[in-house]
Amino acid sequence: SSLIVAMNFSYFDIHKDAYADTNSKLGDHSELVSYVEDWEQIVTKRVQSKYGEYAKHRNSLNHYAKKVDSLLAEEERLKDKGKQMKPKQLEKLDRNQDKLTGARETHDSVGESLLMLMDEVIVRSYRDVFPLLKKSISLEGDFAAINHKHMAKLGGSLELLKSIGEKETLGKSRLEEFQNMNPEDIYTGSGIRYSQGENK
Repeated sequence: SSLIVAMNFSYFDIHKDAYADTNSKLGDHSELVSYVEDWEQIVTKRVQSKYGEYAKHRNSLNHYAKKVDSLLAEEERLKDKGKQMKPKQLEKLDRNQDKLTGARETHDSVGESLLMLMDEVIVRSYRDVFPLLKKSISLEGDFAAINHKHMAKLGGSLELLKSIGEKETLGKSRLEEFQNMNPEDIYTGSGIRYSQGENK
């Protein structure tokens, strides 16, 4: 039965069919690559955006902190001289202290959000790798099944080759013969020998 299979499936046909079936799975493999590329792009964009937002609020916090520090320093300088700040200066100090408080709250909230995102991306990235690994293992199993399905037919092809080899006295290497023997002794064609007389 294996000999019949071999006659129906040549060595070339076996590999051609294996290639066709393997090729049909390459779309699934491309999806794995696309998933990784999409993950990298989406996560990078999200982290960069979140960090940009945090940097903006960090600058705002520093801005109001410097203004308040400057006004407080001015208040201390005036006290040392026995003077008080003018009502407009006190109003400006109160206004900037309120802005500093709001800026600090926003800064801390955005900063915490950024840290949570980074923590999720780095520490728990296994959650994103899991579906990739699952699909990858499934795909490798498919490739192995395809390979086994077609390569199993090679047994019949080998039996056919052995049968042909026994009939035609084929199978052993002729390297030593080509290296040491005369062409006339190596020749396995028909009984006709080439000679100068025949070529005239």
